[in-house]
Amino acid sequence: MANTGYGRINYATANKQGQQGIVQNQQNIATDQKFKQDEIDRALSVIEARKKEHKLLRNPKITEAMLRTIRER
Repeated sequence: MANTGYGRINYATANKQGQQGIVQNQQNIATDQKFKQDEIDRALSVIEARKKEHKLLRNPKITEAMLRTIRER
């Protein structure tokens, strides 16, 4: 499974280090084509993983133990 990143940093509530990380990521996206493509690929991977998990959660045959196993992969 692809790295799903660290995410969930809110610029308004992030500490100084978190804010600097956000700014650095924005600069990398603007100037580094490979970084930008890697971020796009990672984001798409996260979206697909969440779609699959959502489908599984709606399936009554899926148990919590099965979901934990899937999440650990």
